[in-house]
Amino acid sequence: MTFSSGSSSTRVASELYKMMSGAPALHVPYKGVPQALTDLMGHQVDFMISDINPALPLIQNGKLRAVAVTTSERNPLLGKVPTMAESGLSGYEMTAWVAAFFPPIRQSRRRTHEPADPKRADESGGNRTLQPDRRSTFPIDARRAGRFVRSETAKWAKVIKAAGIEPE
Repeated sequence: MTFSSGSSSTRVASELYKMMSGAPALHVPYKGVPQALTDLMGHQVDFMISDINPALPLIQNGKLRAVAVTTSERNPLLGKVPTMAESGLSGYEMTAWVAAFFPPIRQSRRRTHEPADPKRADESGGNRTLQPDRRSTFPIDARRAGRFVRSETAKWAKVIKAAGIEPE
């Protein structure tokens, strides 16, 4: 089998799947996610774990079939698509996240405690829940953000090392 990637997150997500499932698969790199999705639709590669935003219209139009989501909970934009765990791969989880960091000044600290915009997160396929403890929602304080970033860095560093991924 072959799998495509068009970004670092799609590559490590697929490498984690490959490691956990034991599926023998060859990585086929692309310069971007759109190109990787195009070749997936054209049957040039066998599978891809993609970011939701570029893949969602293709799924909704029937050009691609979503078989599982990589988050711990189902995504409301993908209806009845099960999680990886529900599909039989217990323990698999890949959650994309974005963080904004500010210098420690009063004004920035106040901004980080303003409520998140749930509608914006829902429309983009986002999950407002901060993983892995599932109890925190964005925004969070600096101490918890630091713990989360360190945890994610250690988790993905193991996958990157095991997969033999080199800087490009």
